[in-house]
Amino acid sequence: MAEQTITEAKRIIDVLVKTLHDGESCSWPGMVCNEIIKAGSLGHGTAVKGYYDVDLVIYSDSIDAFKLAGDSSSEYWLNILQRFLDRKQPGKLSERNRTQISLQFRFDGKIDVDMLVSPLWSCPGELYNFLTKISFEKRQMFSASASKWQVEFFSKQKNEVKELIKRAKAWRNTKWASKHTPGKPKSYLISVLVLRAFERAHGHNFKELARRTTDELKGIVKNHQNADIYWEEYYKVSTYPTLFPRDKPRIVDPANPSNNLYRSGIAHSDKNKKARDYGEGSGDWSTFARFVDTLDLTKTVDEYC
Repeated sequence: MAEQTITEAKRIIDVLVKTLHDGESCSWPGMVCNEIIKAGSLGHGTAVKGYYDVDLVIYSDSIDAFKLAGDSSSEYWLNILQRFLDRKQPGKLSERNRTQISLQFRFDGKIDVDMLVSPLWSCPGELYNFLTKISFEKRQMFSASASKWQVEFFSKQKNEVKELIKRAKAWRNTKWASKHTPGKPKSYLISVLVLRAFERAHGHNFKELARRTTDELKGIVKNHQNADIYWEEYYKVSTYPTLFPRDKPRIVDPANPSNNLYRSGIAHSDKNKKARDYGEGSGDWSTFARFVDTLDLTKTVDEYC
């Protein structure tokens, strides 16, 4: 697939969202669409040109969380979603793939899309309380449920840090040429790491801040075995001790205390497990640690691309 512009990706998102809402009062046979979230890099405002996916998360109060956990798959809901899209956009979905939690396809032969479904949550606490009631193995199924708060969290960050996140992603794309290369740091992990490095850095101007953020980020990656990174904006560690990872290394999702990005944020070594943000991870940082010396956040996105 040729490189796609961010403008084209946004256009496709608009088409898909309009399709999901069009003329049916957000309701399809067997499923109500309450909310659609543009997630991932595009939703966070940190996308760079090149090879990336469109992530859309559909929240529905038709989905019973406990039943979904019991089924261990979103297949029933993804089938409804696929049939609806095939009817509304005939011939537009190709190269389809199905994971436990997502419907993946190329839309109109132009760009890859991840569509995920989630129960509707009234607030983060409702999600977290539910996660305490299911097993560790089941929690991965609900990784997309925190998407709306991930988007909200990054929407509050400074433009300077978003620019540095884009530069870090552009660097990553030069070091891992393939979208689904084992050991590749996923987009969301890059964002979280740059944010923490930025918070630690100090500079009198943007170039100095970029240089110091680079140094901080390199230190985090090289010393990854001792990582202890988290925020307490949406949850307190003391409130959810059974969700929060007990031991280092831990790099905890700001919007989901059960998601340790130290493991989930690195692409899986199994070639059949795609390196998208919501899939499983390998926790193998060896390649990342080997490559990170070449990172330079004083270089612009265009210089990397």
